[in-house]
Amino acid sequence: MRLDHSEARLLLIESHPGLREDLVSALSRAGFHVEAFADAEEAGAFGRSGARPALQMVDPTALGAEAWLEGNEGDRIDSVPTLVLANRSDEKSESLGWGAEGHSILYKPFSIHALERRIAEIVGAERSKGERPLDSMLDTRDPALVATLSRARKWAARSFSICIEGEIGTGRRALARAIHSWGSSGRRSCAVVERSLIESTAASQLGTLLAEALESARHGSVLLVEPDEWPAYAQEALVESLRSVEREGAPRCLVIAKQALLQSVREGRLTVELQYRLDAAGLSLPPIRERVEDHPALCSAIARRVSRELGMRSPTFRPEWVEALAAEGFPGNRLGLESRLRSALVRAGEDGDLLAALQGSASSSPSQRNELGAESLNLKTLERETIIRALAHWEGNRTRASETLGISVRTLRNKIREYELR
Repeated sequence: MRLDHSEARLLLIESHPGLREDLVSALSRAGFHVEAFADAEEAGAFGRSGARPALQMVDPTALGAEAWLEGNEGDRIDSVPTLVLANRSDEKSESLGWGAEGHSILYKPFSIHALERRIAEIVGAERSKGERPLDSMLDTRDPALVATLSRARKWAARSFSICIEGEIGTGRRALARAIHSWGSSGRRSCAVVERSLIESTAASQLGTLLAEALESARHGSVLLVEPDEWPAYAQEALVESLRSVEREGAPRCLVIAKQALLQSVREGRLTVELQYRLDAAGLSLPPIRERVEDHPALCSAIARRVSRELGMRSPTFRPEWVEALAAEGFPGNRLGLESRLRSALVRAGEDGDLLAALQGSASSSPSQRNELGAESLNLKTLERETIIRALAHWEGNRTRASETLGISVRTLRNKIREYELR
């Protein structure tokens, strides 16, 4: 099940107790929250509670189901997508023509995978009308990551701080944005504070900067990027700023870091008080190399993005291409994968052999692999590629990367924003 649709609330009306129990168990494992009832009368209590499911699944042979499906049941929940779990051997199910009423139909017997796919299609179509889709890095079939993202959804409406740990390029910022968007409707503003901003601000003005960031996000979130890499004076200034707003209602802090904040405290890189204030809950994102089930979808999604950037036709990813990339271990995660695919697509061209291009660049020396054809790339593409390599080399440390590139941290930050590097 794709995470985009997990944690959706489902209403199930199923008369068969064994099947009802099996469906609840399987769908709960897939990340859904299921309200299950034996008949429409029982389901009516759920309808009267005011709760609205993302989808209702109805056994047409259940008591009161016919009136429920036809809209004649007083407690029926209106304007909710419906999936009828019909039986082909039941003449009544065949004759009522619920498909004509806009309901989807899935005939028994069906596999749980078929049911999950149908639910994902219906819920996804409904959500896409008014909800921004998740970043492709968070689209997953990895059980551990599904569980992590399920926790993130549950915590999103709470006000405590959340630390997101993971290597560079694992989708840490994407998850922070998702948590912010999943939060309550009042959480609209999200301020971002990172080392490059701190280093471009005079020490005497830092307290004012942090106070303004917290104030602007009072009813939203503030994203703190790797505070364990901030200089000591900046960490102390953040502690003072958090103290000053805690009585008035501090914004929820979202933190991204390469490792657990407690480990940074042990290494002397983070103050204990800051760790106490920022480490209420933790989420860990795995590197791409560990997300084996997601390799094909991730490679394909990133290839589509890179192809659009290059103005090329997006290739249909083949298993052997995925295997070639997986054999390298996906260094740099998303940033590294973007760089590898960009280079290979340029080398191969739209009608060339992408596998040969991947293998050729992998077997060549670093200087040869990073060499880009001037006839194929413009200066902006070359600049973007150089910045990606510098960031990957210094594991996301913008100060070191800017020194290597010979530009200021502020200029590097602007380039990262311009090229949408995350």
